[in-house]
Amino acid sequence: MQGRQRGFVQITGPNGVEEHETFTCGHCNNVVRVPHKAKPDDLGGMCRVCMSMVCGRCCATGRCDPFDKKLKRMEDRGRFFREVGI
Repeated sequence: MQGRQRGFVQITGPNGVEEHETFTCGHCNNVVRVPHKAKPDDLGGMCRVCMSMVCGRCCATGRCDPFDKKLKRMEDRGRFFREVGI
């Protein structure tokens, strides 16, 4: 597993304090709140290619596109445009 993907959130509002576990999607970097006694299939799943937890939206695509690879592509694209003067 790459980095720390699990977390904890405490939400304070007019109805009191809510506490939930969270995880960060390895494909879109979205933080997903894990409701108490939630079914794992309802939250997304585990990508068997990059071995990271993924949200439901990324799980539905059926392909592995890790967030760190997306960042590298963006940086490479920006570097290319700077080199050619665009």
